[in-house]
Amino acid sequence: MGTIRTFGTNAGADVRHCVAKARESTHIGCMEHFDFAAPAEVFTAKGKSFKTHALAYRRFAAASEALRYAMEELPAELLARTVLEVDEVRYEAEQIRGLYASTDYPLQRPAAS
Repeated sequence: MGTIRTFGTNAGADVRHCVAKARESTHIGCMEHFDFAAPAEVFTAKGKSFKTHALAYRRFAAASEALRYAMEELPAELLARTVLEVDEVRYEAEQIRGLYASTDYPLQRPAAS
């Protein structure tokens, strides 16, 4: 399982950089060659924005596990404040959902209830 670290409010500048980079990578090309086996990091703002609240950090051995964590374990309202980083590329909520829904996603998803 991943490692959890929480950063104080001083982390805002770094996280704003993460979010800006994620927005730059919204084109489908960055997801065509996604490596589900690559190490990944998940950053989640604990408050209403990345600017003023503590940041939780988790590292995963595989991006597929990070995606599972983001989609299956994080409360839905936190996904909008979550950034996944894989191979120095950052993905926001919409991209995380797309990768998790991809037919290439290697892990079994829970049965729909």
